Amino acid sequence: MKEAIEVVFSKTYHRNCRWHVIRPWERDLDRLHRENSGFKEKIEGLLNFPLSPTEFEVAWGDTMREYGLEEYSAIRALWDKRPMWMAPYFKSVYCGQMTSTQRSESTNRVLKDGFVNHTTSLHMFAKRMLEAIQHMDQMEAQETWYSEPPNVRACLLAFDDQFSQKYSRNVYKDYTRNYKNSTAFEIRADPNEEHGYLVRHAKGTGEFCWSKHEFKVHCDKVRGEYRCECMCWEHTGLFCSHLIWAFTHLQVGKIPGHYILKRYTRDAMSVVEWDRHDIPDTGPSGTTQQMRLLKLIPIVMAATRSGSRSDYAFEETMRRVNEMRQVIDTIQADGAEQSNTAQEGSDEPTPTEMVAPDGSRISASAPPVVPTKGRKRATATKNKAPSSHTTYKRKKTVDGMMCR
Repeated sequence: MKEAIEVVFSKTYHRNCRWHVIRPWERDLDRLHRENSGFKEKIEGLLNFPLSPTEFEVAWGDTMREYGLEEYSAIRALWDKRPMWMAPYFKSVYCGQMTSTQRSESTNRVLKDGFVNHTTSLHMFAKRMLEAIQHMDQMEAQETWYSEPPNVRACLLAFDDQFSQKYSRNVYKDYTRNYKNSTAFEIRADPNEEHGYLVRHAKGTGEFCWSKHEFKVHCDKVRGEYRCECMCWEHTGLFCSHLIWAFTHLQVGKIPGHYILKRYTRDAMSVVEWDRHDIPDTGPSGTTQQMRLLKLIPIVMAATRSGSRSDYAFEETMRRVNEMRQVIDTIQADGAEQSNTAQEGSDEPTPTEMVAPDGSRISASAPPVVPTKGRKRATATKNKAPSSHTTYKRKKTVDGMMCR
C-alpha cells in the first residue's frame, strides 16, 4: 500500500496511525507506567508537545537512559517506526488535527455500541446503517445550532473578540484552553532577529524538555506575519500557546483572515451545494459534468466573497469574470458539434429538435408518459356484444309477467 500511495496519490503524505502503532504495546506500556514513577508524564510530554526532530531524539534518548529502557522491546518497536507516526517528523504537513484514524474508528464504535452487533442480519444492517447516518446528521445539526449564540469570551482583548465571532463553539473551547495555558509562559525580545521573540515556560527549570525550551516566535504587526517554531498552525491550523501569548504581549488588534481557516468557523458549511436540477444527470457526460461542478462551485463562491469586500474588488471581479466568460463561451461542449441550446436569432435546430414540413420546430424525442395515479380502472364492457356462452337471468316485471 505504501508504494501504491506514492504512485497514485503523489501529493499525499503517507503516515501511520498513532493509535494503531501504540495499541499492540498497550499492556507493556501500562506496566512501565506503573513500575516507573514519572515515566508516563515524560513520554506523553514528548509525544503531545513535539520539538524539532533533533531535540526530540535527544530528549527521547535521555528519558530512556534515565529509566534504563533503551533495549526494551516495546520502546524499541516504537522508536524504529518513529518517522512514520511521531509528530516531530511531519509538523510542516497540514493534517487538520487528524493524526490518527479517529474519524473512521469513532464511527465504527458508534455503530457497534448503539446500532448493530454480530447477530444483525444483512437487511437489518442496512436499516440500522441508515439510522446511524441520520443520527450523525442530527448531531452535526445540533452542534451547528449550539454554535449560533455568542461564545463566552476568554478575555477582553481585540483578537479574542475576533476569534469569538469567527470560531465555532468547540474550536473556541480549544482556543480558550490554549489561552489559559499561555499565561504560564514568559516572553522576551530575540536579540538576533527583528520582530522575533523567545517564549519560555515560567517553570523552565522543570523536568520536561518542552518546558526548558525557548520557542522562537516571529510577530510582525505591520505586515501581519505570525509564525512559531513549534509549527502548530502549519500542522493543525490553530494557534499555539506561544503565539497567543505573543498576541497578548504585543496587543495585536486583528489577525489576518487567512490565518483563520474556514473549516473551524461558524459558516464552514455555507458553500452552495450541487443541485441535480442545474444539469442533466443522464447521458454520457452527466457524471463528468457533475464532477466539474463540484470543483468549480467552491472556487466561484470563494471568488465572489473576495470580490464583495470593497468597491474596487467588486469592479475588478466583474471585469475579469466578464472577460473570462467571453473566452469560455467560445469553447464547445464535449461530444457536441454545436451548443445544446439554440442561440437567439439562429435558424439551425438543436440536436433535440427537428423541422416540420411547415418549417416549425418540433421535439425529436417522445413525449413523457405520465402514469395514472391511484388504482387502475377496469376496462369498460358496456356496448360489448354478448358471447355465445352468455347466460340470461329471468326477472320479474311490475305486472307480474316473467320476461327474459
